[in-house]
Amino acid sequence: MDLDTPFHKYLTGGAVSLLAKGVGIVSGFGSLWFLTTLLQQDGFGGYTTGVTVAALIALLARLGFKNTIIQLIAEGESADRETDRYWGAVAFWTGCTSIVLGLLVWFGAPFVLNVLGEGSDLIFWIKFGAGLIPAMTAQAIQGVRLRGYERIPQALLFEQILPSSLRVIGLSVVYLLSPTVESVIAAIYAAQYLPSIGLFVYDRQWNLLNATGIDRSQLKLVGHFFVNSVASRFLTDTDIILLSTLAGLAATGSYQVAWKLSMVSRYTDDALTNVITPRYSKFVSNSEYGKLRSELNMVREVSLVGGGFVVLVVLLLGEPLLGLFGDYQDQYATLVLLSIGGGLLNPGIGPVGQILLMAKEGRLIMLNSLVTLCLNIVGNAILIPEYGALGAAISTVLTLYLLNGVFSIVLVRHSLAINVFELRITLSILAPTALTLGTLFLGVPVWIPLVVLLAMSLYYLRRSGHLFSAAVGDIRP
Repeated sequence: MDLDTPFHKYLTGGAVSLLAKGVGIVSGFGSLWFLTTLLQQDGFGGYTTGVTVAALIALLARLGFKNTIIQLIAEGESADRETDRYWGAVAFWTGCTSIVLGLLVWFGAPFVLNVLGEGSDLIFWIKFGAGLIPAMTAQAIQGVRLRGYERIPQALLFEQILPSSLRVIGLSVVYLLSPTVESVIAAIYAAQYLPSIGLFVYDRQWNLLNATGIDRSQLKLVGHFFVNSVASRFLTDTDIILLSTLAGLAATGSYQVAWKLSMVSRYTDDALTNVITPRYSKFVSNSEYGKLRSELNMVREVSLVGGGFVVLVVLLLGEPLLGLFGDYQDQYATLVLLSIGGGLLNPGIGPVGQILLMAKEGRLIMLNSLVTLCLNIVGNAILIPEYGALGAAISTVLTLYLLNGVFSIVLVRHSLAINVFELRITLSILAPTALTLGTLFLGVPVWIPLVVLLAMSLYYLRRSGHLFSAAVGDIRP
């Protein structure tokens, strides 16, 4: 049996990704319960804001090199000394940058926030986030090397399974023995730093560190990736930043609970995107556009199975699920909206923007991100004062999930002459999306979208079964 076929890559990479997501569900929701219980609503809102700011600064520290590593490795035939030398230089400079930026945030944030009139609680949590910046930066740079070589299982073990498992174990110990804010912070730091330190030692990565392995010719492409990555991160975190500013930490905490629950709807999509992204670079460089579209549609269809079933469960059990983490049942509409975006709209469009990144069309995806970011900021600024967390959800679904994806499809068609629009998939997500929204705003009986969602999920499950059977037949010895 040939173990290097696309089917085998999706089967192993996707299965391990789903396993990692399964571990993430247990440990992630366990951590969410511990955090909301130990920190209460305001404290959890401050924690969420601090982690969000840390992720943004860590993105700046990566300097746009993350995607160039994937591209450089994917376009080569095998690992070589020049590739590892380039990675070592990236790791060295991003590590130094992350430490400097972490110190700037630690010492500079109190001054800035005091000038803006923010309270001491927010300052405390921003300083907590500053301590996470070097670990977040190192984790991304170390993990992307594994992904570039299509070592997806190892990457997921390092990036997701170990940190989430250590986090829930640490928080459970804190809950039982020392339920203080300081102990919570120590547990979070340990879960973030220990996996990076372990991989650094296990792979002897200190042997690769250097300061001169980056070629000047690569810096222009790095600049495009950098601006696009920053705009994309601000796009995904605009809701959290503006909520904490316009509606307070309590509203931010309740929104984050709904957001975390809704992210389950994206697990299948994320798992398969991990596999297909490095393959995009090979397809584009070899002009294999038919294979690209075929695999993209496969990812869409399989993702809609998982996403559709999750939205169905949210419609049935959304309020009880929210109640597990405190008095958050009033966020039911927010949870449903975000689940629609992650479970139907996002997989229906598919990871199209990654095609532009892997095709070295950084300027176009950067333009897409900046336009969508501006629209998201305007939408959040208008809707949050009136509707709070629900307003943030509406703006996020319209911009992050819908407009960003539509713009990506248009740009791929315009710049690469690849038609990735699929009418059948588009039509199949319109009915359940419209009917689910109708239950929130128009009084549509909930059983109607439930039936439609079930029918759609079963249809794509059947198609996925056929794809699986065909692929197994192709690789049998």
